[in-house]
Amino acid sequence: MRLLLWIVLALTAAVLMHARLAGWPAAPDLPLALAAWAVVIGDARSWMLRLWLAGALRDLVDPGSLWFHAGAHLALVIALLPTRRWLPGLPWLALLLCGAGMALAVQGLDILVGARGGWTPWLGGLDAILTGLVALLFGRIAPGPKRTVVVDEDDLAADAAPEADQPLRSAGS
Repeated sequence: MRLLLWIVLALTAAVLMHARLAGWPAAPDLPLALAAWAVVIGDARSWMLRLWLAGALRDLVDPGSLWFHAGAHLALVIALLPTRRWLPGLPWLALLLCGAGMALAVQGLDILVGARGGWTPWLGGLDAILTGLVALLFGRIAPGPKRTVVVDEDDLAADAAPEADQPLRSAGS
């Protein structure tokens, strides 16, 4: 059910981007911002599939991409496998950096594979910043589960009461 919801959200983001935001000189990459949310906040077991699906579903909507986004998002998965653990511990900073960094990486791949077209460093940077901000917005809308530690009450009671045959010691000894 969650994967089906992800598919609907990714398709909606792709349609909105290619229908409404296509004429804007600088616009956020909505499917990529959603993918950044999956990398930072999403499920640890399915972030790779969700990241790739965001690109593959975008290719269905973008008439000129010819599976470029699926390949670019697969390259992002490969690049993020060893580096995902180094994302900052603050979720808002991780969303901002991941969204902007992935947007710059996809723009770089697009320049390598295709051509520079109308790309300029200022507009590319603005697109990346906007993508990071939208990823941050997605993180505020759906912050993900709280990560808590469950401690058994028996363990607490055993740690609190010292045993009779053990002498009391300070933490430094």
